[in-house]
Amino acid sequence: MSSIGEIKAGLARSRGEAEKALAQLNSVNAEIDKTITALQALAAGTQQPAVLGAISKLGAAKQKFGEGAGLIRAAIDQTEKYSAAI
Repeated sequence: MSSIGEIKAGLARSRGEAEKALAQLNSVNAEIDKTITALQALAAGTQQPAVLGAISKLGAAKQKFGEGAGLIRAAIDQTEKYSAAI
C-alpha cells in the first residue's frame, strides 16, 4: 500500500504531465490558427471549395483540441481535489 506522501507525489507528477499536454495542445492550436489565417489569405476573394473545406476541417480540429484541453483541465482539478482531501 502506498503512503499518503507517495500518493500525493504521484498526483503531482500526473498533474505536471497533464499540464505539459495542455501546453502542447495550446501550441498546436496556435499553429492551426496560423494555418487557417494563411489559407484564408490565400482564398481571399475566391470560393475554392477545397481551400474552404480545409479551413473548415482545421476549425473542427481546433474545436476538438479545445474540448480535449477542457477535459484535461477537469482531470487536473479532480486530482487537485483528491490531493487536498488526503
